[in-house]
Amino acid sequence: MTNIMRNYQRFKMALAVSSAVWLVGCASNLPEELPVAPNREACCATFQQLPYVQLKENETLTVSLGPQSEVFSFSEGKSYTQAFRFNDRTARAQISVKSVMQHGRVFVPRVLLLDKHYQVIKTLGADTFTPQTANLLDSSQLSGSFDSEGARYMVMYTNATTLGHKITLPHPAKLRAQELGEPMPMVTDPTYRYAPTGQVSVTVVTKEYATVLSSDNTSVSDSVTPQGVKQPEAQKETVDFYKQAIAAAISEKDISKAMALLNEAKALKIEGADKIFIELIEKQLSVTQ
Repeated sequence: MTNIMRNYQRFKMALAVSSAVWLVGCASNLPEELPVAPNREACCATFQQLPYVQLKENETLTVSLGPQSEVFSFSEGKSYTQAFRFNDRTARAQISVKSVMQHGRVFVPRVLLLDKHYQVIKTLGADTFTPQTANLLDSSQLSGSFDSEGARYMVMYTNATTLGHKITLPHPAKLRAQELGEPMPMVTDPTYRYAPTGQVSVTVVTKEYATVLSSDNTSVSDSVTPQGVKQPEAQKETVDFYKQAIAAAISEKDISKAMALLNEAKALKIEGADKIFIELIEKQLSVTQ
């Protein structure tokens, strides 16, 4: 009876092992599930209706795009999206975006830069972002850097028509072997599929500060550069240039140009520019009356 029980136990063990092998084999032959775009309703009909994250003048923040994110219907299809609003003090900034490659997937960013009227002034596609293989400090990632172009808003999403596409990177062990001149190891290069979700870090560095409004709603300019150095006083030639240019614009009745020149002059701390502007405007008005 003991032998019968032992044989029965061996049979059960063999059956379990063979079943496990069969399941593993079947699993490896199952078709890979392709990433798909979100299927829920879009949160908003226009860019203006999107919720915007307020950016600081200089900062790095990490966002996760996924089911918790807003969905917007872009021309390429629906996508999880994250929208940002540049700081009022930021006239131009350098933007760096990094999207982490993990678990065989990667969120490929697509960025829209919008003006103050929420109109697209520039689109940055997949060609803006370069794949970088993992190293001792960072995971594999897509990385790109660009100028804000004076935009007031930035919208990030991914192209739904490219979901499921693949990108293959050289294995870090191969790169190390090449650097050290060692034999190439027998490793498989990692492949990542374009996915609708992912983790992205955004770094903002203000390069030019904007003129801002004071508490009494008058225009004042920032007296400090991004590096914290006081702006030097304008040279006499610069002062004369702006005063003459403002006068010429007003005489030609190009008030928009005169206003733009006045704002530039005030940003450069040119004294008397606003006085000249007001006097010449009043003179023009008196002539036309």
